Amino acid sequence: MMWKAFRQAVLHAAVLMLVLAATEAAAAQSGVKLEKTPKTFQTFFAAFKAAVRRKQKATVASMTEFPFDYGFDAGDEGKYTRTQFIKNFTKIFGSEGPLFDAKNIEFRCDARECVLDDMSDASHFIFKKRGKSYKFATYLSEP
Repeated sequence: MMWKAFRQAVLHAAVLMLVLAATEAAAAQSGVKLEKTPKTFQTFFAAFKAAVRRKQKATVASMTEFPFDYGFDAGDEGKYTRTQFIKNFTKIFGSEGPLFDAKNIEFRCDARECVLDDMSDASHFIFKKRGKSYKFATYLSEP
């Protein structure tokens, strides 16, 4: 009888832990405004956004991690060197004017990265924490 009560208590504790973990993961991945992201990301993104809007390719490249992962469509994915990134700058950012001009951009952030999802064209900009700052690490565009 005591063994059965112990198993039930362990099962209830395990279920509770799973529910708490799922809730925490969902909260970490819910969209937040820029001002609710980490301060280091806010600083990084303000400079990144300004450089993208001005089409300052070399500045954006200096804020990017290489090799840079990209995926434009199934079969059109891979890694760019710095030179390839600059050459394909317009392919990545050309249609993003409205996104980078928007005032209420939302991000999904956790301890390792912040993700900007553009639902107008199903693209995703992934910024990874590197040391005390961030780097633009991945661009994905779903068909």
